[in-house]
Amino acid sequence: MIQNYLRTAIRNLWKNKGFSTINIVGLALGMACSMPTMATDRAEYILPWTSYLEDNGWAKDWGATDPRTCILLRPGSDAALVEKKITGIPNRFDTEDKNIRMELGLQRFSDYYLHSEFSNGMPTTGRIEYVRLFSLVALFILVIACINFMNLTTARSTKRARELGVRKVMGAVRGALIRQFIGEAILMAFLSALLASMMVNLALPAFDQLTGKSISMPYDQGAFWLSIGGITVLTGLLSGSYPAFYLSGFNPISVLKAAHPAPTALGSLFRGGLVVFQFVLSIVMILCTILIARQIHYMQNVKLGYDRENLVYIPIEGNLRNRPDVFRTESELLPGVKRASLLSDNPTVMNNGTLSIGWTGKDPREQVRFIHEAIGPDFLNTMNIPLVAGRDFSPTYPTDSLGCILNETAVTLMGYKDPIGKPVYTGSITLHIVGVVKDFHFQSLHEKIKPLLLAMGTKRNPSLSTILVRTQPGKTALALAGLERLSKQLNPAFPFTYKFSDAEYALLYASEVVTGRLPVIFAVLAIFISCLGLLGFSLFNAEQRMREIGIRKVLGAGVPSLFGLLSKNFLQPIGLAFLIAVPFGWWAMHQWLEQFAYRTNISWWVFGLSGMIAISIALGTVCFQTIKAATANPINSLKTK
Repeated sequence: MIQNYLRTAIRNLWKNKGFSTINIVGLALGMACSMPTMATDRAEYILPWTSYLEDNGWAKDWGATDPRTCILLRPGSDAALVEKKITGIPNRFDTEDKNIRMELGLQRFSDYYLHSEFSNGMPTTGRIEYVRLFSLVALFILVIACINFMNLTTARSTKRARELGVRKVMGAVRGALIRQFIGEAILMAFLSALLASMMVNLALPAFDQLTGKSISMPYDQGAFWLSIGGITVLTGLLSGSYPAFYLSGFNPISVLKAAHPAPTALGSLFRGGLVVFQFVLSIVMILCTILIARQIHYMQNVKLGYDRENLVYIPIEGNLRNRPDVFRTESELLPGVKRASLLSDNPTVMNNGTLSIGWTGKDPREQVRFIHEAIGPDFLNTMNIPLVAGRDFSPTYPTDSLGCILNETAVTLMGYKDPIGKPVYTGSITLHIVGVVKDFHFQSLHEKIKPLLLAMGTKRNPSLSTILVRTQPGKTALALAGLERLSKQLNPAFPFTYKFSDAEYALLYASEVVTGRLPVIFAVLAIFISCLGLLGFSLFNAEQRMREIGIRKVLGAGVPSLFGLLSKNFLQPIGLAFLIAVPFGWWAMHQWLEQFAYRTNISWWVFGLSGMIAISIALGTVCFQTIKAATANPINSLKTK
């Protein structure tokens, strides 16, 4: 109803700041027919709004909050001014419930895909959270790579020490050397960017398959190249700044007298700090990967309050709209079928909302969104949903046509102590409560269980859209063969289609499953890059302590003691990184888990496991170089200049 009034009222604004097109989004988006393959909303066919209203009487209810309304503004129109004019339109008309007040708002259509979650009528989050998450991960990996470049460049400083000394003696100033090293870093970054673009093109098909998206690189857009160029220059400056100032600061006399300059305390502290920061990011990513995997496992195995195994959904279409009860009763006689019922929606996404539910003692100012669904006989038994009080709908009770079944959340909200037989008002109709069911999940675990009202669907009720069939364990194939024959007999003009409950439930968390795969890849990449930096740090440390190792071996130190001595230099910064990463990682994952109304707990062993993984990888990285330094011939070490 609100869409009809809205259409009429908006047309009155046509001569001022009007609209060139008004499109009510009903069963399908009309614009979707000519949309490219990358479009989010697509339609198989277009249905006139008037025809949609004929089969969906609930859309005439002022309390109905669906479907979405799309408005095309004239070029140059002020969206804020238009929004101000239409805000109070619903409240200008008489409604069944005088206490219900609505306000309309506008959201740019291009923003809806990323900002599809609302709170108090305002867009808050949505897919934008994943964009921010993966952008942050990309930044982490880039910073880790920059830190590696610093560590590896300073580790190679001994190779260029004499070159720098000679150039300084020949008159090279420090500023020229700094520009040279930063220029080398920027050139390296540009070569890396070129190689990265080639690798991205090769990896895009696999990435598209992994994420289920179709992504193309915008090489024809100038802004893309400007952003890539800016990131590349910034990366070169960040990664090359410390090595440039460090290497250009060598004293030429000490450099020419020794194979490499003596490390300063400040330089050693800075390089150790880089390793710590690097592994803080790596440990956080390991921790996040483990917790995301735990949450996905929790969602896939949580008890929903009904049995989704051996449950099949069959759409009510064609001739079945006129006799869904016939199909239901006939299907229960088929081999392999345990029982069957009817429903007005998909059991995993029941979302027919209304604000028009009332009860005795309700605060007139209170507006609560109920989920209002129609069901057929034997629904609770078919779904295996337990009753808390009362009974299921039954053909033996003619008054069930004005009865309803509530969930525990709805009864708690109403405050009924003994709810059976109590009245519930929906618009001008008064229903009586015949049963109360235990709370079950009929939406994503992102959402808290909402108040649910189940009403009795009539034989010709157009809102009944789904036939639920519970098959006997191990006999699903037999049951489907019989259901297909029955469908061809009763509904020959339509092909037999069906969906499995567990498969439909899995679709609710397709994005989370992808989110769980990508962090694994990112974590492996981050750890690999961190290990390269740690390897450079170990090379640098071994070269700096070559003579010390030789002297210790001459004095009788064994390989195990030398290995422990050298390994301690790496375990200490990693241990410090673990202590820093734990609170930061806990906070990051706590924020991510907050989007789920039902979530796994953050156990202590997750932190221990992430720390053990980081330490094991670090030891495995430096083990070969450390053993090589500890087993080297002390004579060669002492002869080294």
